[in-house]
Amino acid sequence: MIGLTQFVKKKFHYLAGIAAAILLLVFYLAILTLVNSFGHALSELARMWYFIIPLSIGFGTQVGLYFYIKNFIAERAATAS
Repeated sequence: MIGLTQFVKKKFHYLAGIAAAILLLVFYLAILTLVNSFGHALSELARMWYFIIPLSIGFGTQVGLYFYIKNFIAERAATAS
């Protein structure tokens, strides 16, 4: 049976990608809230969701792939030595 820490280590790239996507949305809302208001931020998100959501998903995918490849290379180097 696999332990929780091993499971998180193996699936960390998924968690990092989801966190990056959510943080990008939060960053977008925070910037618009600072510039105008939270209501304006929500209305802009509702108006431009078809640009913002795919952008956030794409960014999360890139971050997830980065951590996956980084872990893959580290495991390969450890088994090679």
